[in-house]
Amino acid sequence: MAGTDVMPLVYMGFTRRMLDIPGFEHLAAQQSGIDESPLGTWVIYATPGFFATTGSGLVAGREFNDADVVGAQPVVVISEAIAREFFAGRDPIGQRMGFLGGRRALQVIGVARDVKQTDLRAPNPHTVYLARAQRRNDEDRMIYAMRTTGDAASLTHSARAAIAEAAPEVFIRSVRPMTDLVALSVTREQALRTVAVVFSVVAVGLAAIGLYGVLAFQVTTRTREIGIRMALGADRTDVVRLIVRQSLVVVTIGIAIGVPLALAASSGLRALLYGVHPFAPTPFVIATLVLVGAGVVAALLPSRNASRVDPLVAIRTE
Repeated sequence: MAGTDVMPLVYMGFTRRMLDIPGFEHLAAQQSGIDESPLGTWVIYATPGFFATTGSGLVAGREFNDADVVGAQPVVVISEAIAREFFAGRDPIGQRMGFLGGRRALQVIGVARDVKQTDLRAPNPHTVYLARAQRRNDEDRMIYAMRTTGDAASLTHSARAAIAEAAPEVFIRSVRPMTDLVALSVTREQALRTVAVVFSVVAVGLAAIGLYGVLAFQVTTRTREIGIRMALGADRTDVVRLIVRQSLVVVTIGIAIGVPLALAASSGLRALLYGVHPFAPTPFVIATLVLVGAGVVAALLPSRNASRVDPLVAIRTE
């Protein structure tokens, strides 16, 4: 278990400040807004064990420990994004930094993996983590993260009971699995996914029905040709094979034209998707197989029926 002062993905408790890093004073002199400046960063206070508990982890250095308290050397853990931009080509561990308007008293002790803090769709933000025990104006509010095994939602009641027993004076506002917070942040994508799936199924179904109707009509209009071929010695298997092969040529041409157009249209969906590549092959393979199957059935059934007709009757058919 570890504590922090923020609730990720729901904009609770986050603070924005401007970094002061040696060698980048010119960026501060530009006086751009905190949201536009590369020096703008999210500030998060955390307790020892925070990175191990949340699973974000470190790529270099160490976590906070019990020695990081008021009166000790102020320390900071920076995100990979900050390390890449401001400490490229040098080891950030041991470097000094601070915030604009203050002293460069913070010593970098670790580099944490980049984490989406407020928006899953946005680029990984600049983030600094400070030791909560070194915060002089400490607050009573605390957000605890617990790493569990199995279904976290099923442990909500047990977590409440354990906290109430250990600290009955503590007011518990809510206990929620992280999966719920992630689900809240992608509500729009989930709604779009549902609508897209429904319309995609309907579209593929209508395309399959239309394809079946067109090919079936074409085969029916070839009854006279089929009768002539059978009168000249072709058997039913040869007729069915011929019709199916010719029909699949039409289907193949349609797929060859449609797939590139679908791929081109998919690039426009990139902004509406999260965690799904617009060029994922599975939907295209499924749609192609459905249309090929519809083409085979559309050619197979009418051609088999036509091949059973007596050649003399088929020849007389107008």
